[in-house]
Amino acid sequence: MAIVTKIKLQKTKKRLNIFLDGKYAFSLLPEEAVKEKVKIGAEISSEKIQSLIKESDFQASLEKAYNFLSFRPRSLAEVTDYLTKKGIGEETGKQVIDKLKELRMVDDLKFSQWWLEQRQAFHPVGKKLLALELKKKGIAREIIDRVLADQRGTDEILTARQLLSKKSGRWQNLTFAEFRKKAGDFLLRRGFSWETVNNLITEFKKDFSG
Repeated sequence: MAIVTKIKLQKTKKRLNIFLDGKYAFSLLPEEAVKEKVKIGAEISSEKIQSLIKESDFQASLEKAYNFLSFRPRSLAEVTDYLTKKGIGEETGKQVIDKLKELRMVDDLKFSQWWLEQRQAFHPVGKKLLALELKKKGIAREIIDRVLADQRGTDEILTARQLLSKKSGRWQNLTFAEFRKKAGDFLLRRGFSWETVNNLITEFKKDFSG
């Protein structure tokens, strides 16, 4: 048995530091301390101490995950990697992931849809590059295929045409062969299919000499 000798509010004012027999033991959320009847003078068994320490680890790890997710949505793999890098154990990490899924804060399908929307709005690229980016985020192949299938082929052609239109003004003095090389390299690097690239370059042929 151990006796709670001191309870101190952390500087962040979010958690309470619990001292047992004069030494710091763990921290708890205020509501958790009330629920578990942790107060000065209370006697706590060794089994209860271990249980509270686990709860403390879980809550602290969950808080880290909340902070990580506050900047932008994340894939399941991103969150898992983050927790591992923070030194959070496998059991606690699984608890955190389960809680985030329950709260719908981690959802690879929604994340993938968000990623595509952001890409198309701020830095458009083709399906090949989108697929590669999502794969690097740990997204399953079936989810990648699903979200990319929702993008009509005409949308990709329109996106590529808009990108090429912005560039073509700089290349007006080139021969068509030179333009074809620059435009082809540019669009292929952005992940557009060769079919899309070839069709669009042909569209622009009339604007170039040679």
